[in-house]
Amino acid sequence: MKNTLRKNYKELRNNFKDGKICSEVVAEKFLASDEYKMCKSVFTFFNFGSEICTDIIIKKALADKKLVALPYMTGNLHEMVFIKIKSLNDLCKNKIGIYEPVYDTENIVVSDESTIIIVPGLVFDKNGYRIGYGGGYYDKYLSENKYMLSVGLAFDFQLVDDVPYEEFDVKTDMIITDRRVINENFDRNRYCCFGSKKRTCKADY
Repeated sequence: MKNTLRKNYKELRNNFKDGKICSEVVAEKFLASDEYKMCKSVFTFFNFGSEICTDIIIKKALADKKLVALPYMTGNLHEMVFIKIKSLNDLCKNKIGIYEPVYDTENIVVSDESTIIIVPGLVFDKNGYRIGYGGGYYDKYLSENKYMLSVGLAFDFQLVDDVPYEEFDVKTDMIITDRRVINENFDRNRYCCFGSKKRTCKADY
């Protein structure tokens, strides 16, 4: 079931004629959100193929002096780390053509309560569940770092009523599409940096 949905929605996304325009709309909606403005660090992947253009977000976050980190798959089962970058020049293409940071233990960073993590996905549902690419990397990372605010970026046709999920699948807190924002799963009381303006939190970077 999941594999069929992956195949179908990847094909839909690849053939979406308004992808570039709508992708920019999604990125701008994310950057205009209070959650982005209040965060201190942004963990995100670099867009590949027909994915939402996160490069726009990366450039703006760097210009806003936020800590920006991208994932690096270590080679261990379902394991990835996030490596901070100072510019897009710190990225290089891996063997399958995806831009990623150069592995450097000194630049590995950990998330905290002021971190937003952008998670990839081919299909999302209104409850926050998603179908990714099947590697399990993000579900593992999210399950080990529950205090971050997780955001899915998608075209509106990628948002459905329900997707199949298993007990190890982790919900995203927010989903932003070119037409709407789904944040029913966002419990502001869990996140000191994104709740009441009277609450504060520090990041030691």
